[in-house]
Amino acid sequence: MELWINEFTLDEYVEMTKPNNEYAHKGLNAFLREIRQMGYMFRHSHKIVLQNEGVVADFDEEYNEYLDKKASNEENRKWVEIKEIRVVNRNED
Repeated sequence: MELWINEFTLDEYVEMTKPNNEYAHKGLNAFLREIRQMGYMFRHSHKIVLQNEGVVADFDEEYNEYLDKKASNEENRKWVEIKEIRVVNRNED
């Protein structure tokens, strides 16, 4: 998968989300700066590894399956919801 974005546009978004600016948002600004840095390093292959509630995609088979379903639009629920259902089901057994 590739993500194409105009460098000037990305720079504008980074600037707009800086503290004390119009759309200040510390988390979004850090995310946009990371995306920009990945773009600067265009000769390298990048990988995004998701984690949730202490579960890391690279190491948990159930989370892998959940992410596969999210990628193919087969899953609408959040990981936390699925995790809670599994806990309830285990407690009922």
